[in-house]
Amino acid sequence: MNGHDKHSGDLATVKNQLAQLLEEQRQTNQLLLILIEAVAGDGAEPGDDEAHGGSYLSGAPL
Repeated sequence: MNGHDKHSGDLATVKNQLAQLLEEQRQTNQLLLILIEAVAGDGAEPGDDEAHGGSYLSGAPL
């Protein structure tokens, strides 16, 4: 295998690993959203001292 072929193989490996990482991140984000929605809808009464669910980006209620 010449140097160019080796680098092409390395690039393909990196692309595959990145694709796998992106898929894992997507799944993690889905699970986090489910958790956030579950916490936001936990049935806590208004006025409780506990924190209430909100967007983790803006802090706005869900």
